Amino acid sequence: MKGKAAKREQKVAVSEPVVSIPGDAIHSLRLELSNLLGKKLAAGVLFRFGYHCGESLAGGYVQGQAGDVSIAKLLEEVWVHTGLGTIAGVQEISEDEMELELEESTEALSAGSSAEPVCDYTRGYLAGVVNKVLGAKFYCVETSCMSQGAPRCTFQMLVFPHKVYVSKKP
Repeated sequence: MKGKAAKREQKVAVSEPVVSIPGDAIHSLRLELSNLLGKKLAAGVLFRFGYHCGESLAGGYVQGQAGDVSIAKLLEEVWVHTGLGTIAGVQEISEDEMELELEESTEALSAGSSAEPVCDYTRGYLAGVVNKVLGAKFYCVETSCMSQGAPRCTFQMLVFPHKVYVSKKP
């Protein structure tokens, strides 16, 4: 097959070996980092780690070569490899904004009850995947979380107007 038809049938080609991380290990890492660095810095480290994991996983897709396939379809194809939950919906609001809903969030379920959203690793992972696939600089904010009693975790993806605070690889 050639051309657009080949692009539509393209499957995720994982560029690096994928290692599954149990939800309780992510939760334990959060607790350890929080004890060492405080909650705010721990959230930042988890986001950055997730971001790099998402970029690596989505590395099978070349930036800007999504073709006729929607970002929702691409996310579903890539996300199935993460073990971080199931994408329940993707709403493209504009070129600069989208909203995603995640069911069965591994990170939220392992954290238990919380007063604030806890899916920092997942937020980073989403941002890394979307940025790699679209070639844009999206930032991800969790607006509701299962750990707060919400039925799903909801994430708002916004094009970040400034440099994303993720270290560059040497």
